[in-house]
Amino acid sequence: MAAFEVEIFIGDGAKSSLGHFGDILSVDNIVAVSDPVYPVYIDANVMEGRAGRLLPNRRWSHIIYNVEKAIERIQSVFVKKFR
Repeated sequence: MAAFEVEIFIGDGAKSSLGHFGDILSVDNIVAVSDPVYPVYIDANVMEGRAGRLLPNRRWSHIIYNVEKAIERIQSVFVKKFR
Protein backbone atom coordinates (compact mmCIF):
# COMPACT_ATOMS: atom_id res chain seq x y z
CA MET A 1 0.00 0.00 0.00
CA ALA A 2 1.47 3.35 -0.99
CA ALA A 3 1.44 6.23 1.44
CA PHE A 4 0.62 9.67 0.12
CA GLU A 5 1.44 12.97 1.78
CA VAL A 6 -1.34 15.41 1.13
CA GLU A 7 -1.19 19.13 1.72
CA ILE A 8 -4.47 21.00 1.73
CA PHE A 9 -4.67 24.78 1.54
CA ILE A 10 -7.97 26.56 2.06
CA GLY A 11 -7.89 30.25 1.21
CA ASP A 12 -10.50 32.92 0.92
CA GLY A 13 -8.81 34.67 -1.97
CA ALA A 14 -5.47 35.95 -3.17
CA LYS A 15 -5.54 39.31 -1.39
CA SER A 16 -5.91 37.96 2.13
CA SER A 17 -3.55 35.06 1.39
CA LEU A 18 -0.89 37.51 0.25
CA GLY A 19 -1.58 39.54 3.37
CA HIS A 20 -0.58 36.50 5.44
CA PHE A 21 2.63 35.97 3.47
CA GLY A 22 4.53 38.00 6.04
CA ASP A 23 3.82 35.34 8.68
CA ILE A 24 6.83 33.40 7.45
CA LEU A 25 9.11 36.44 7.69
CA SER A 26 10.78 38.11 10.66
CA VAL A 27 8.99 40.96 12.45
CA ASP A 28 12.25 42.92 12.01
CA ASN A 29 11.90 43.02 8.23
CA ILE A 30 11.34 46.30 6.44
CA VAL A 31 7.79 46.57 5.12
CA ALA A 32 7.28 48.62 1.97
CA VAL A 33 3.95 49.15 0.26
CA SER A 34 2.83 51.09 -2.75
CA ASP A 35 0.67 54.12 -2.10
CA PRO A 36 -2.28 53.65 -2.50
CA VAL A 37 -2.42 50.00 -1.38
CA TYR A 38 -5.18 47.52 -0.64
CA PRO A 39 -5.75 47.77 3.16
CA VAL A 40 -5.16 44.08 3.94
CA TYR A 41 -1.45 44.44 3.15
CA ILE A 42 -1.02 47.04 5.89
CA ASP A 43 -3.53 45.50 8.30
CA ALA A 44 -1.79 42.12 8.27
CA ASN A 45 1.51 43.77 9.17
CA VAL A 46 -0.14 45.78 11.95
CA MET A 47 -1.58 42.58 13.44
CA GLU A 48 1.81 40.86 13.25
CA GLY A 49 3.56 43.70 15.07
CA ARG A 50 5.64 44.94 12.14
CA ALA A 51 3.97 48.34 11.69
CA GLY A 52 5.39 50.27 14.64
CA ARG A 53 3.24 53.00 16.10
CA LEU A 54 0.43 54.98 14.51
CA LEU A 55 1.57 58.49 13.61
CA PRO A 56 -0.58 61.67 13.66
CA ASN A 57 -0.85 61.48 9.85
CA ARG A 58 -2.58 58.04 10.25
CA ARG A 59 0.40 56.15 8.84
CA TRP A 60 2.55 53.61 10.66
CA SER A 61 6.11 54.38 11.75
CA HIS A 62 7.74 51.15 10.47
CA ILE A 63 5.98 50.93 7.12
CA ILE A 64 7.49 52.65 4.12
CA TYR A 65 4.74 53.89 1.84
CA ASN A 66 6.85 54.68 -1.19
CA VAL A 67 8.88 52.15 -3.17
CA GLU A 68 11.75 54.56 -3.90
CA LYS A 69 12.12 55.34 -0.18
CA ALA A 70 12.09 51.62 0.55
CA ILE A 71 14.98 51.02 -1.83
CA GLU A 72 16.98 53.83 -0.22
CA ARG A 73 16.31 52.45 3.27
CA ILE A 74 17.24 48.89 2.31
CA GLN A 75 20.47 50.09 0.71
CA SER A 76 21.38 52.12 3.82
CA VAL A 77 20.74 49.10 6.08
CA PHE A 78 22.95 46.85 3.96
CA VAL A 79 25.71 49.46 3.78
CA LYS A 80 25.73 49.75 7.60
CA LYS A 81 25.69 45.97 8.11
CA PHE A 82 28.45 45.09 5.67
CA ARG A 83 30.98 47.87 6.21
